[in-house]
Amino acid sequence: MKAFSTLVIILGTLLLSCDGIEEKLVQPEDIISLQLLDKNGGNLSAVVVGDGESVITVKAIIPENTDEKFKTIKFKTSDGTFVGVTADASSQKANAQGVAQTGLRLPLANVESRIYISAEISTDSKTYTAEKELVISKVNDVIFAELLNIDGSPLNEDILGDGERVVLIRAGLLVSNPSLNQITIETTSGTLLGVSGNKVALTPDADAVVTVKMRIPNTVDPIFINASVGSNPVFNDLLTIKPVRSYPETIFIEPQKITMALNETNSIKVFLRKNVGKVSKGLTVNFQAYQRAESNIVPVGRFTGIQDLKSDINGEVEVQFHTDTKNIDTSKKIILLAQTLTAGGLDTLSNSIEIDVE
Repeated sequence: MKAFSTLVIILGTLLLSCDGIEEKLVQPEDIISLQLLDKNGGNLSAVVVGDGESVITVKAIIPENTDEKFKTIKFKTSDGTFVGVTADASSQKANAQGVAQTGLRLPLANVESRIYISAEISTDSKTYTAEKELVISKVNDVIFAELLNIDGSPLNEDILGDGERVVLIRAGLLVSNPSLNQITIETTSGTLLGVSGNKVALTPDADAVVTVKMRIPNTVDPIFINASVGSNPVFNDLLTIKPVRSYPETIFIEPQKITMALNETNSIKVFLRKNVGKVSKGLTVNFQAYQRAESNIVPVGRFTGIQDLKSDINGEVEVQFHTDTKNIDTSKKIILLAQTLTAGGLDTLSNSIEIDVE
């Protein structure tokens, strides 16, 4: 009997005649079949992790004695990247045993999905295809981010919101994929040193790592740092910094004037300072105004602008003091007292000035 003619790959359902031998029916799977194999050559499981770096083997089989001009097999996939020894890994020529294979790098997946892989051979008029479906589960970790001391040592202590502290943001890749060639660091507050703005894209080094320094602001609001990689899909790791309050070591009072008449208004500024760094924004300052009557303290005057009063980003507050109450003794000085917290919020810090009354 003659070898299968090239018609074997021309018809999906083919009636063959072999020199008078009885005709028989040939099914499509007799023309081309497809196998998905793991790195060890075993059958691939129905579900694989889309980590963006694992390579599976896609193997197509056609009859051994197929004519040479029909031995080119084209591989297709709905996702992932073909890799192989040839320039076009998606097109391979079957060997003498009718086998052609290529590698498929699995895609990065942040959600479960399905990909469809096929192998096809063509004649001038028809194309015959074998197809497999593969379930891709999402990868758990693609990128990591961590906070370190400026020297790269582990960060174990609280971070003070004093506008002075600098930390190191370190981010890196946990998978190897050519498309993951930049890591973006973005922060909701603070200052990325050497960067214009609060966002920077960095190229990973030989260890697939990037670093950038960040100065902590003098606030106690949570700071969110996002390290991300990729475009579609995007993978990220999120860091949160909760700065602890930076308290003042000294308090200064500066009145607009040190002598007041009755029914007059005086602008009073208070400055909260420390030797190193700044005081965190949002510290409460309390005010009192009084005169001494022998051993007693008599509250006098009134303040405005004190409702929900908090220090600003510069550690300053400003209120208005009015000498318009009837119990002011013009023969005595008015003492203005400003008071706030210090020593980690465990003690009070105060200062006072005297105002002459005309």
